[in-house]
Amino acid sequence: IETGQIADQAAIARAAGVSRARVTQILNLNNLAPDIQQTVLGLGDHPTAGVRLKEADLRHYSQIHSWEKQRRSFQKLLGRKQK
Repeated sequence: IETGQIADQAAIARAAGVSRARVTQILNLNNLAPDIQQTVLGLGDHPTAGVRLKEADLRHYSQIHSWEKQRRSFQKLLGRKQK
């Protein structure tokens, strides 16, 4: 969208064969603190490698505006997922 290669989120949804709501959910993951994004992207190399996360697990955290609050909540989630 930013580079003009695709018009808008509706065009992304059509191209991907998903709903506009789903595109919004995925794009909202950009609101996660950078270190949380890195952890999620590198879970295979992370001490939490055995943890399986779903997008739905992260959706709530992307709505929290404070990265510090995101981090605390995410750490609690990882602790629950490791058990």
